[in-house]
Amino acid sequence: MREVLSRIVGAPDFVATLAGARREKKLRLRIVVVRDGDGRPVASVKEVEAALGESLRVLEREAQTRVVPADGSLVALMEGPAPPEALDAPCSTNGLWRTDLGLGGRWFRANRFRAGYRFLGRGAPLTVFVVHDVVGKCGCSLGPFGDYITIDADGLAGGTKRILAHEIGHSCGLPHAKGQDNLMRPRGPGERMTRLQRAVFRSSRHVTYL
Repeated sequence: MREVLSRIVGAPDFVATLAGARREKKLRLRIVVVRDGDGRPVASVKEVEAALGESLRVLEREAQTRVVPADGSLVALMEGPAPPEALDAPCSTNGLWRTDLGLGGRWFRANRFRAGYRFLGRGAPLTVFVVHDVVGKCGCSLGPFGDYITIDADGLAGGTKRILAHEIGHSCGLPHAKGQDNLMRPRGPGERMTRLQRAVFRSSRHVTYL
């Protein structure tokens, strides 16, 4: 219900973007690198920053949206170890919801960044958890109904660096697309958004002017 009402509030911006408006907006983000059972980070801050840089470039160019830290720095290391259910989180259709409703999901929700919420969740930050393995995928999002994303350490490497921007797209309401050069094409190198995708993204509750 919150997502539906937020979309109604964001309708004028949706229409303005379709008409060609390009005023810069902001998306608040926090990236948390989790630790395994021995307390070791599953990825280095340097690896995360490389993937983040790619996503920043894509979102600024395609959606005129600047990613800003939800608090302090964009990337942080989790202080304590994560439970096994969070370290290795399934991302099939059924597995995703089982994870969210189980111990892994409870852990993600308990550790996501919460500050910054306004009316109907407008301006709600997204928290990205870098985990050991997103089983079956490189990254996973609950779509517009969740406030957290999971990316695995391998998903930060090589040609999949755009996976972070792809999953942010899902969290801002974008489904998969078929275009070869489209950001929302699964497993592709694409980085482009259509005008309609741009309008959906920019009218998300996570993307605001303030």
